Amino acid sequence: MMAAPKLGLVAIGQTPRVDVTSTMRSVLGDDVELLEEGVLDGLDAASVAALAPGRDDPFPLVSRLADGTQCCLDKHRLPPLLESRFHRVKERGAEVAVLLCTSVFEGLRFPPGLFVLEAGRVVDHWIAALARPDRVMGLMVPLPAQEAAVAAHYADLPLKGIRTASASPYGPAEAVARAAEGLRDVDFVVTHCMGFTTEHKRLIRAVCGRPVLQATGVLARTASELLGA
Repeated sequence: MMAAPKLGLVAIGQTPRVDVTSTMRSVLGDDVELLEEGVLDGLDAASVAALAPGRDDPFPLVSRLADGTQCCLDKHRLPPLLESRFHRVKERGAEVAVLLCTSVFEGLRFPPGLFVLEAGRVVDHWIAALARPDRVMGLMVPLPAQEAAVAAHYADLPLKGIRTASASPYGPAEAVARAAEGLRDVDFVVTHCMGFTTEHKRLIRAVCGRPVLQATGVLARTASELLGA
């Protein structure tokens, strides 16, 4: 009997990420072992606070703590912490691992023999495949401070326009629904954060009446292809 494939999940926050693994399981089934590692695992409140972004940070990152609350992080302080977690999932037996963040990190170094999927790059390519000059894309992000930067990231794609909205995936669902009201006139919506769940996807689709691309679902389906799940 073949051993179950092992997929490493490296989060920029703390684990367990039940919001992410629920989507992963719905795609991968129960035959894939999920190995979770979080950059903030084991850190106390003061250590987490030391990784917070500055007031003028143009694109603070948002993640989830183990208690379900939101935290904001300085992207530039995370690479060495991320790299150590990828080494850890490799040591635990993963052959494929995913970086659970839709922001793109440049220059990360991964352990030899570990096939890494970076969510930001995967989502970017799926979005590029949907871009057409007659389509308007909607982007749902966690923070208002992220809206301008994420729209600028896709400014060179052949799109008729880009609309943005923001609501934390770690807050009340009603806030996500209210934010989605501003995306009714788009052709498709992208939930641009790993924290947006399948339930959020369904909620946004119900409000907007438009197709919704969920970042976590995109990553899970790509990993499934690589694992043969």
